[in-house]
Amino acid sequence: MSLDFPDLDTRSYDELVAEAQRRIVRFVPEWTDFNPSDPGTALVELFCWLTETLLYETNRMPDLAYVKFLELVGFSQAAAVPATVDLTFVPMAQVTGVRVPRGTRASATGSDGAPVVFETDDDLALVSYPLTDIWIRHQDKYSSVRRPSVDAPPTYRPFGCRPIQGDALLLGFAPMAPVPDGVPPPTACFPELLRLHVTVPPEAGVLKTLSAAEVRELPDPPVTLAWEYQTRRGTGQALEWRPLSLLTDGTGRLTHEGYLVIAGPHDVPLTSVDEVPEERYWLRCRLADGAYADDLEPLVKAVSFNTITARNLVTEYEELLGHAEGHPTETYQLRQTPVDADSLVVETRQDDGTTQRWQAKSDLLSSGPADPDFALEPTTGVVTFGDGRNGLIPSADTEVVAASYRHGGGIRGNVPAGAVLTLLAELPGVDHVTNHRPATGGADRQSLDELRTHAKAMLRNQRRAVTAEDYVTFARQVPGVADAAALPLVHPDYPDKQVPGVVTVVIAARREAYGPLVDPVLLAKVCQRLEQVRLLATELHVRQPDLVEFTIEITLRRVPSVATEDLLSSDVTEAVNRFMDPFAPGPGAMFRAELRFADLWSELLSMAGVRAVTKLNVEYGKDKKKPDENTYMARLEPGQLAVLKPDGVTVTFQNGGNE
Repeated sequence: MSLDFPDLDTRSYDELVAEAQRRIVRFVPEWTDFNPSDPGTALVELFCWLTETLLYETNRMPDLAYVKFLELVGFSQAAAVPATVDLTFVPMAQVTGVRVPRGTRASATGSDGAPVVFETDDDLALVSYPLTDIWIRHQDKYSSVRRPSVDAPPTYRPFGCRPIQGDALLLGFAPMAPVPDGVPPPTACFPELLRLHVTVPPEAGVLKTLSAAEVRELPDPPVTLAWEYQTRRGTGQALEWRPLSLLTDGTGRLTHEGYLVIAGPHDVPLTSVDEVPEERYWLRCRLADGAYADDLEPLVKAVSFNTITARNLVTEYEELLGHAEGHPTETYQLRQTPVDADSLVVETRQDDGTTQRWQAKSDLLSSGPADPDFALEPTTGVVTFGDGRNGLIPSADTEVVAASYRHGGGIRGNVPAGAVLTLLAELPGVDHVTNHRPATGGADRQSLDELRTHAKAMLRNQRRAVTAEDYVTFARQVPGVADAAALPLVHPDYPDKQVPGVVTVVIAARREAYGPLVDPVLLAKVCQRLEQVRLLATELHVRQPDLVEFTIEITLRRVPSVATEDLLSSDVTEAVNRFMDPFAPGPGAMFRAELRFADLWSELLSMAGVRAVTKLNVEYGKDKKKPDENTYMARLEPGQLAVLKPDGVTVTFQNGGNE
């Protein structure tokens, strides 16, 4: 990947001429004619042109040499990353067999007013029957989680607390239309592939403190879950549960967020279950074998259907790049950028219909003379073929075609929940689409200044995390991470003891990633990144920051002629919010060990309309701690992050706001 070279010459020809004329007025006041016809002005313009040329070439050398050095040692600017969102498609009433094909596009309106397009990654068959009932069977007793007249709680345990074998989560689907009396109820036919989306709160299970070993493959707990549906046995009335094939489990046995893919059942009758009064089409997930570890029992926010992952990418098809001429190192330009490198399919086609597919590589250094490889620059969309020594040269007079590729990405794709509402093509049977949670993970291309900052640390640690600062550096490189703090010798299970060989990394998300608390997807990405660079004998844990809430009470004496109480109260509240803002710029600004409230006092005194600050009362934490009496400084433990409690600022005025 290429680098952007800096433009260091900031003075133009016009600016140099203007600067020379200002000096003439000061040092040679008798020179008053600055018309272009004046011989002296002509000489000034000539020398300014020569000076501009010299400065342009000379001043570029130091930074140009530095950038070229980064390029030689293999550094490149990270490409833009597309945002990811979970889209939920709502089918029309009483319509079956609805399918959402892969590549379906839906859009939201970005902050700049332009559309932000998302494209689904897989096919999705919609479930037409509404999920109206959720029950939990725990120790042979049934409890309701969701019913037609009762919404589900924010979180619940699908197998109860301390689940045992036989505990189950029951999902009940209602018929699409009411069944008239005396009419046999219809049987339900679910899609061949039944896709379930499981969401969990950030503090649930292994996401509370993900170790490197857990994240590498997110290993499943030592339990067996059986998915079943209820039907009638033969022609009789006896009911039985029949197994369903579990094809994919991306949830770690319901311990973390992900998708489940199950072979859907056919001809499911309308039945009732033991103590459950409603007749429904019933599916269940039963704990068949094994046991969850203590404090790692599943805790979920929702189990939903008709949901699929989409990314902020758009697919282009059959784009003609040009005709090969048989020359070494031919280059072609894709129309849309930045390009998702894994999606590009390039073919050369001859007049007789013969087609050859080429393989994308980051470079052609390892390609042989007969290897059909090409190099791709994702940011600029430039495709480069070989020279006959490193990579095959395309045959002359063949069409070079980008059969398909995806483009997009950037921070503007991080749209909020409920923003994706528009389908870009009509889908028969689909009523509407939405996203119940925000899109996350989108990041712009890394700037040259950011690369130069990170390159210093990377050159020092040689792409291996050894010190605490190394872990912080690597964690900050993950798109969406605002800041990180490394705690050596700290184990989450033994916070009061020093444990050799252990490092706990605390990360906070950016404001645009809906931080400072971290989305589970981003948390997993950080773990995967740190797993690649940790030392073999290091036990690594990654967790959320501990938010410490502050409440601040301020009493003022104001100058009545300068500001009203409402206006001054608003200004003071804004100043406090700035002082407590966890997203202050600069590395290490989020995990501040100390907060000097004397600085806040000084800032308040400098505000127009404030005569005096007679009281500044600060409390923080669950124990209602107060700052030090002498220094008026609040101290936080490592890994703690100071935030202002909602409505945590109270402003009052002494003597009604007057002197």
